[in-house]
Amino acid sequence: MLHNTTTQYGSITKNFHWIMSITIISLIAAGFIMVNMDKSTLKYSLYDTHKIGGLFVLALIGPRLVWRFYTTTPNLNFVPKWEKFSARMGQWLLYLMMFIMPLSGWVMSTAAGYIPSLFGQEIAFPIEKNEHIANLAKQIHEISAWVLTTLLILHIIAAIKSHWIDKNHILKRMLP
Repeated sequence: MLHNTTTQYGSITKNFHWIMSITIISLIAAGFIMVNMDKSTLKYSLYDTHKIGGLFVLALIGPRLVWRFYTTTPNLNFVPKWEKFSARMGQWLLYLMMFIMPLSGWVMSTAAGYIPSLFGQEIAFPIEKNEHIANLAKQIHEISAWVLTTLLILHIIAAIKSHWIDKNHILKRMLP
């Protein structure tokens, strides 16, 4: 089943969810690790991979949102209204952070003169090298890392609660 129904997520939504989840969690972990590493070839290689991974997330967020508006979403009529509202707000905040985080990283890298490249081809944000913009984008990137991490933890806790405490099968709808 490709499309979502009122009771189940389809394979396209599940693939977007799990590919982006694994990528984002890996990027956050790598980000927290690499900033504390000593200068080395490994550190710079990790930075390069991190930048390309961020651009991959940025490239997927548009199609993911288009798909989100195109297809239906399974209903949450069986959960309390406050939980339904919290779930929807959490999802939209996650989408926002999935956009802000890689965009700020891309701006930061380009403005600092460390342009991401893939197969030797630079992928520059259309901005000149500028220390002030690089520092501002760095602050946004660091804050959004903590916000996104917090939102992901809350999202995972909510999924676990719905599965093991409420026993409402919400988690099963997103599993492959």
